[in-house]
Amino acid sequence: MKSLASWLFVALGIGLGSFSANVAINGAEPRLPAASAAVEGVVLEGETLRSPVGEPFLYGEVRIQDADNTQSNVGTIHWRGAFGEPRIRVRTARGERSVVLGDPSRWHVLPEAEASRQVAALGNLPIVAGVEVGERLSPPFRITVRAVRAGDSVVVATDPGARVPLYLGTRAQHASAREGREAGRWPIVIVLAILAVSSLFVAKRLRSAVVLEAATDDELDASTGARS
Repeated sequence: MKSLASWLFVALGIGLGSFSANVAINGAEPRLPAASAAVEGVVLEGETLRSPVGEPFLYGEVRIQDADNTQSNVGTIHWRGAFGEPRIRVRTARGERSVVLGDPSRWHVLPEAEASRQVAALGNLPIVAGVEVGERLSPPFRITVRAVRAGDSVVVATDPGARVPLYLGTRAQHASAREGREAGRWPIVIVLAILAVSSLFVAKRLRSAVVLEAATDDELDASTGARS
């Protein structure tokens, strides 16, 4: 049993150590795509949808949460849906480009880019009026919208497999925000490294205990054989 536990702690230590090194080298979040791998510019006019929060939008995500979630990205999301036309036009330095926006839940948005409000009922609101929340949620509700609107600045990754398909805001804004967040990754790296070393230390102690028990058993067997 101790032998199995020691190998589990070895695997845990190696995993934590690898993750710690990866965060230290590559950062805690993806880098913005290079200019050659993105479409950057300002979103042009298009067909819009009425929004339950804020101005009409071209494409985005609507979420329903408990009203006591003071931050829109915290807490259980009881219902979510993407609405609008994901293909939009962007005015870039080289002219107009047509792009397809990815899953809104994977966008990177600045804190002020999400609109949120608390409501007592859903019945008179666009999009969410017909949502049945059942027993999962009771009023009041928090409605949150993250969406792209005409006039927004965007950085859209051209790689369909990109982890972050869209940065809502300018490259400079997201680069500055990322730099601030990345500065705080070192405490995480240190904690992960400590956990990795601790796991390997426990594994070594367990392995030593297994070896000692085996040696003791051999001595007892030898002593018993000698008496016989």
